[in-house]
Amino acid sequence: MQFTSSVLQLLALCHITLASPCKPSSSIAISTASASTTETSETESSTAFTYETTATTEYETLSDSSTIATSVATSSAEVEPTTTTTAASGPTNLISNPGFEDSTVAPWTVYNNIGTLSIDSDSGIPPSTQAGQFSASGENLSNMGIRQELGPSLIVVDKEYRFSVYTKVTASNFCISQTIACGAGTGWVNSANWGAMQANGWVLTTVTCSWSQAQLDAGPSVQVAGVCNGLTFLADDASLVATDASD
Repeated sequence: MQFTSSVLQLLALCHITLASPCKPSSSIAISTASASTTETSETESSTAFTYETTATTEYETLSDSSTIATSVATSSAEVEPTTTTTAASGPTNLISNPGFEDSTVAPWTVYNNIGTLSIDSDSGIPPSTQAGQFSASGENLSNMGIRQELGPSLIVVDKEYRFSVYTKVTASNFCISQTIACGAGTGWVNSANWGAMQANGWVLTTVTCSWSQAQLDAGPSVQVAGVCNGLTFLADDASLVATDASD
């Protein structure tokens, strides 16, 4: 009986000893799982926050870049009209070979088939070195000089034009008139006196002209001439432009 009691006590003690470690072990396992779950949750939350910050930064950078690109493009577009605006052309000169810069005098010709017309390569108005030179002598008060015929399609009926030319008389013999004129056929529509021998060199003379339809049909032209026994002069930088374009 005493043995049996001892055995029972021993078994009871063993049961207590075996049971005691199991309960704390279960508690520790639960605690560990809880801690692990908490850490995982915090890590995921932190990662999501970092992703949002990066995305925002990239968006702001992209926005700044777009703003800069737009600003540059706008500045470039604003400059272009300025360049275009400064490019202005002058009035159209309807005279061909106005400064005798070509290798020939054409389309200039001598008036009334009197005298000669050539290129003087050393007497042009600077910076040009060339000018046209007319020369005639031994005549008896003849109308002499140079002229250029104009295409009727170049001229607008009754529109006002300005004809101007530089002249320099180097010799003359008994001249009763020296004029520049806008011609029509064998006559003229208007003229201006450019004087006798010019002691001071080149003189610019200007005349305004307009052609009627009948005068255009007769054949428009410009002329630099004189009624003389003899005449030698230089001509350079001739111009015929519409007055509304040259003002």
